[in-house]
Amino acid sequence: MTRRRIFGRLADPVVSVVAELKNWRISQIFERQSNSDERRRCSLCGKVVSNVRNHYYVHFPGKYACPLCPAVYTRSDTLLTHTRTKHAHAQ
Repeated sequence: MTRRRIFGRLADPVVSVVAELKNWRISQIFERQSNSDERRRCSLCGKVVSNVRNHYYVHFPGKYACPLCPAVYTRSDTLLTHTRTKHAHAQ
């Protein structure tokens, strides 16, 4: 094992391993907390989703209408994907 710089100074290999383990443990704890169901639960319907902010758009009427067909979407990126896949020939 080679010596590495930690906080701008050379560190002992044992210190490097301990620092890496601490960082790994902190990241595991953070990941567990951020992936908990309560942080990803919609307050409007109670559904557990991967991204609550994007999920909230489901509860509001669509305002992004396709100019080429009657499709209406709640998110602009979904309309863009629709336009690229369904109407690629029209562009």
